[in-house]
Amino acid sequence: IDSRLIVGSNGGIEIGSGISYVLVSGQLTFSDTPSSASRHIRIVKNSFSDANTVGWTYNYIDSGHPKSLTIPPILASVTQGDVISLWYYTPDSSDTISGNTFGGRTSLTVQTVG
Repeated sequence: IDSRLIVGSNGGIEIGSGISYVLVSGQLTFSDTPSSASRHIRIVKNSFSDANTVGWTYNYIDSGHPKSLTIPPILASVTQGDVISLWYYTPDSSDTISGNTFGGRTSLTVQTVG
């Protein structure tokens, strides 16, 4: 674990000094989806916008079927103070997102490079 990575605001990972690049990946699992629709996840830097999106994926998920969305590792340029976060979009606010203590269902990974 690199001590220059800090849990930042809203559960994001804040970049400390001396880091220029990170490898980021993420996964989010919906354990209950009451409606059939597309769901999206993004890894963003600092704030949610298309310009700040580092990685993005989506999938159509049928009602009542658990499904994981995964963003494979992506190399991202960063500067001190940047915050990396995992965002999701669902058209149904009653979706249930799963997690566990090992990050096996929903997780965000940020790894320093170099």
